[in-house]
Amino acid sequence: MVATFCVGQDNDLDSAYTPVKDTSSVFFLSNGSFSGQFRTYMMNTVNQGELQDWYSWALGGNLGYQTTRWKGFRLATRFYATVEILGNSGELDSLTGRQSRYEIVLYDITDREIEEVALLGTAYIDFKWRKHQFWLGRHLLNTPLFNPQDGRMIPTLAQGFWYTNTSFKDLKLEAGYISHVAPRGSRGWFRLRNSIGVYSTGRNPDDSPSGYAGNLESNGLFIVAMSLAKKRFDFKVHNFYVENIFNATYAEAFYKGKLFGLDGRIGGQYIFEHQVGNGGNEDFNKRYFQDKLSHVFGGRMELRMNKLWTFTCNYNRITAHGRFLFPREWGREFLFVFQKRERSEGQGDMNAFMVDLRRKWELGGDKLDVKASYGHYYLTDPTQASLNKTSLPSYFQLGLNAYYQFGGVLKGLVAEYYITYKGSLGGDHDNPDFTLNKVKMFHWDLVMNYSF
Repeated sequence: MVATFCVGQDNDLDSAYTPVKDTSSVFFLSNGSFSGQFRTYMMNTVNQGELQDWYSWALGGNLGYQTTRWKGFRLATRFYATVEILGNSGELDSLTGRQSRYEIVLYDITDREIEEVALLGTAYIDFKWRKHQFWLGRHLLNTPLFNPQDGRMIPTLAQGFWYTNTSFKDLKLEAGYISHVAPRGSRGWFRLRNSIGVYSTGRNPDDSPSGYAGNLESNGLFIVAMSLAKKRFDFKVHNFYVENIFNATYAEAFYKGKLFGLDGRIGGQYIFEHQVGNGGNEDFNKRYFQDKLSHVFGGRMELRMNKLWTFTCNYNRITAHGRFLFPREWGREFLFVFQKRERSEGQGDMNAFMVDLRRKWELGGDKLDVKASYGHYYLTDPTQASLNKTSLPSYFQLGLNAYYQFGGVLKGLVAEYYITYKGSLGGDHDNPDFTLNKVKMFHWDLVMNYSF
């Protein structure tokens, strides 16, 4: 998705602090700025044969206000809303009894009868002094594993606090604590431990239904991060400590320079996870993190030509030590092989390869950005729950994504079209539980965003 939910207004960590002459509280509160977005979203999933097809058209957006800074302080708030204009997102598939996987998340995944959502998404105070910034309250948080995953009408939001330090040359340090989450596609805020399980919970390693939803014990999520950006080298590491459940460390490094005579970069990715405490519950069948550990490795080569063409070749490996787990309610994984409308979360013993090609055009005052991607994802058999939590068969995926950014009198308007096909690489056993919304399916989105 195009990240046009006004992150710039809500999270300007690098903007300069300009003190105001009038220091009265009235001036502080009244001399701020409004910003917002109108969004319309059309979505359609076509499954094979007699399996249910779904479609939906949503309308909504957000409106926010932030004060001017006063002695380094600022207040901000943002309200989000979405409503279904037409569609069948609440219907169930007659063969499996399952609901829509994609369309329902435009509204409230916890109740398919609800066709509208209104949410106070951000409400925070932040303080900025020199190279230090701190926010407290409800906010957007963008990290490699916890992020807004802005692929529907309302993004994932976090409640807690966050600190950023840019005092050191080329180095950014960050740390924070999250106590509550408003998952994308839900109508409210959850204590962090209860946000795990809002989406489908999948299976235990013995193939029984997972029972962790509403049964986890944790005091919250603690994050520390470091990013180093040099002329030829970038490095970042994030550590996610979910008290009493698990710890995940994400590391990524890139070298930038000439590759095959072209500008490019080559890099690696590593994620290490291990159980913390009892994984969330003393009862094995009610705990979230049931494996002792997991490893994810990745590699990427990126080539650029004339600043218009970009080609990447990507690989990720999840070892057989355990299933890679990170709550889907908290964001999408930044694995190198990621493509829209599928994830590798819940998988173990996976090999995946993906290539994509991107082209940009300047069309007068308008801009067009098109990306095509193709990947093969080799997974364990969907009957093997110990390494396949979501019963997803091996698949290939072809996607085409186009963004059109208008200029002139239509500045602020962005149109996006995305279409993908996911095919089976075997192992689906012609079982509708393994194919519905997973393989042998087309999916497309048409999104219009107007930001002001």
